[in-house]
Amino acid sequence: FRNHLNEFCQKTGTPFLNFETQFDKMGNTPDLFIPGHLFHPSVKGHRIIGEAIAGYIMDEGLMDPPSEDPSTSAP
Repeated sequence: FRNHLNEFCQKTGTPFLNFETQFDKMGNTPDLFIPGHLFHPSVKGHRIIGEAIAGYIMDEGLMDPPSEDPSTSAP
């Protein structure tokens, strides 16, 4: 399934982040997934996914970095 999705995204120019690569870098340990589920990430797995998405957004310049000025940050 993921190969087809990746292929589709390449053909249409749609960004595709392969989280399996991120999980492999972390050792693909069982604690990355909810026990009993092969594909549903745990809290730790979701954190890794969130960090990968945030990194992609920043690397691609899709969003400005957070401001260091506390008066401009959200509550």
